[in-house]
Amino acid sequence: GTPVARAARAGPIALLLGNGGAGVRPELSVAASRSVSVPLSGGVESLNVAVAAGILLYEVTREP
Repeated sequence: GTPVARAARAGPIALLLGNGGAGVRPELSVAASRSVSVPLSGGVESLNVAVAAGILLYEVTREP
């Protein structure tokens, strides 16, 4: 997906978060208008879903 900082944020949104291995179930992902990702650096393989949710909520609520 698009890095979250670059995704357009207009109007109401819903965040669908999946697990690090399988992601969001296919029947849910077809309802999404876009997919975003949290860029990881170094040797980080994945984030805890609560941490990822916090990052995403911060990004979608901050002023541009």
